[in-house]
Amino acid sequence: MAKSIKKLFSSFKLLDIVALILVLAFSLILTLNYYRKSFLTPESVEISTRNGVTLIPLSKNTIYTVNGILGDTVIKVENGNVNILSSPCREKTCMSHGISKNGESLICLPNGVVVTLKSSHKTAEEADDALVSY
Repeated sequence: MAKSIKKLFSSFKLLDIVALILVLAFSLILTLNYYRKSFLTPESVEISTRNGVTLIPLSKNTIYTVNGILGDTVIKVENGNVNILSSPCREKTCMSHGISKNGESLICLPNGVVVTLKSSHKTAEEADDALVSY
């Protein structure tokens, strides 16, 4: 067995090892960035439709209706959780679960409604995006 492992590593070239290290480092950076965002506490609900973006506080228990491409989508905000109560789409996939963590989204693609939990703390990417002007 030791010979087979030695044979495996002897077949690697320098560029193979560099490529493997780069892939592992990139994967680690992506994973850490994802988990860093998820530890932030969400403070608002961002609702995006073809008509624009609406922000509502996550601390306010409410039922909100937005007009999408197919009709009205009803969104419930309660105790830090967000659910879609009803949607005119055929599959109703967007109603199958709720969200409660920063960065999570509920998407009703047929109706063009995206609901995302947002934190007031800016990540490095969001800060960079704010500096870019068109």
